[in-house]
Amino acid sequence: MMSSTKRSEPTAKATDNIRQLEKLVLSSNENLNNIVAIMKLVETGQDETKFYAMKSLQRIFVHFIDSGDILPHLTPSSKKNEPADALSSVKVWLRKKYFGYVNILLKLLHHEEPGLQIPALDGLMAIVLKVSEAFCRAEQTAPSFVNILFPSVIAHLIFNDQFNDKLLESWRQQYLLKFDDVRFFTLVNIRRLLENRRSGAKLSDDFILGADLSSTAAAEALENISTDVLATNIFQIIQDLRMPTIPSELDGFFAGTPEKSTSKKSTDGSSLKKRAHADSSSKISKSGRKLTDLQEHRKVFTKCWLEFLKVSLPTFVYKQVLTNFHEMVLPHLTTPVLLMDFLSSSYDVGGVISLLSLNGLFLLMHKHNLDYPDFYPKLYGLLKPDIFYVKYRARFFKLAQIFLSSTHLPTYLVCAFAKRLARLALLAPPPVSVAILPLVYNIIVMHPAAQSLLHRAPKHDPTNQVLMLKLDADEIVSSDPFSFDEMDPSKCRASESSLWEIHALTNHYVPSVSTMAKIFDIQGEMRKQQYKLEDEVVDQSYQSMLQFELKRRNKHGFPLAFNKPSLFFSADLSNFDGFSFQKTDAVATESQESPRQTRRLQ
Repeated sequence: MMSSTKRSEPTAKATDNIRQLEKLVLSSNENLNNIVAIMKLVETGQDETKFYAMKSLQRIFVHFIDSGDILPHLTPSSKKNEPADALSSVKVWLRKKYFGYVNILLKLLHHEEPGLQIPALDGLMAIVLKVSEAFCRAEQTAPSFVNILFPSVIAHLIFNDQFNDKLLESWRQQYLLKFDDVRFFTLVNIRRLLENRRSGAKLSDDFILGADLSSTAAAEALENISTDVLATNIFQIIQDLRMPTIPSELDGFFAGTPEKSTSKKSTDGSSLKKRAHADSSSKISKSGRKLTDLQEHRKVFTKCWLEFLKVSLPTFVYKQVLTNFHEMVLPHLTTPVLLMDFLSSSYDVGGVISLLSLNGLFLLMHKHNLDYPDFYPKLYGLLKPDIFYVKYRARFFKLAQIFLSSTHLPTYLVCAFAKRLARLALLAPPPVSVAILPLVYNIIVMHPAAQSLLHRAPKHDPTNQVLMLKLDADEIVSSDPFSFDEMDPSKCRASESSLWEIHALTNHYVPSVSTMAKIFDIQGEMRKQQYKLEDEVVDQSYQSMLQFELKRRNKHGFPLAFNKPSLFFSADLSNFDGFSFQKTDAVATESQESPRQTRRLQ
């Protein structure tokens, strides 16, 4: 935003000129032509001059709307039902200039400078408020939000390739998250715009209000924006909306508190006729009552999201949509099962998209009785080495524990997950192995039948326990019936195998991994009920592991060799395994002359 503490001399002169012109306009109708001069400054002046001219025009037109000289709720071409005095040349001229001013503000929303975009948005919303007040006065109804100029504001926000973070923040904090009626009609208008674009129809006049309606240039400029920009802008607006959960939370209204909705039905015939007459004579009273009805808010929220999800979303928006979908969208829908197709198709995509759709799909299965028999086979298919490097790895491990906690899962399925996770822990980087091992442990604790994977003895040595085996790795893998490449958990033969990978990890070169592998008791006694998959466990990295080791105190010192030497130098230097030394006469003589030093070193 423009926040210069000291204005330049030309700007100061222009500002003073604007103030003088504004005073003349407000003092007498004879000076109305000065409005044209101020409008030219908005279009052609420097940025700071544009700002002051814009604010001046806002005060001028608000004054004439309040005085009744301008009827802002009528469209530029509307003459029907106009009061007789509105046909006077002065008022007709004023109304044309008013729509020219609105057109300037809409164009400034596409300016690259946020310092002009935000004041333009504030000016438009001030006019939206005055439009609502003027309409309610004309219709003699209670104050309420009127959706006349507002559709055009929404159109120029979402069909905008200059929609930046500062404009978004101002829009959300000052209007969208603050007022229930603004949120309601924002969702209504976004849905209408998306339906319009999907059907291929041209934008209606209320969406390009304020533009030069004799030309289609404004409509074409809005319609030709790329789908990626449109989807990104819409998602930034509708994400993380603070939807009300109880009727009493509907308490913030931008254009005045509307009439309360009521579900009581009167048995009095005359009162029913009066209500029917009132509803039929004024649409504003109907929309006003909708604004205080929680169910109506949920309906428009549902319709908007259903229409938005029909758009071809770019990948980065697709991921963002699914990230908090189960928390920010599903709980506020009137019929969550309508998103079954979207979530199931997302789950079929594979990779990160499938991982992010897990929450929403499982919520539909758990709370809304969605039948999805391929859920666990596809979840099994996500367990690939690629999962090591996914940004949402920690989230996946936590969800996997929730999904596998059901006591109704068949044993073969539980064994398949435990075995595949153990094999992945063997292949994974140390930070991932540390996260996988507690998950495998919890699976076995939750499903005691899977403990057979710990007790099963090898065929060639039935007296031994699998966790005490000390065989060569090649021999173990070749005798393991488990098929890692088989993606069907019912055919991978995990229930016939054993968790020999756990024993292998007890000898891991990273101490934290080997220590974690030892939580599986070799006698099969699960000493701990379950491990909490906290963020510091499942979201570790090489850096966090290094920091932990550096901060840890070691009472016994740090080993510097694989085998602890009995002396520093032996007489024949035989304690240096892997090295060969050639004795010289000088060395032999020195060793003979200083036997005390050799004994001291010993």
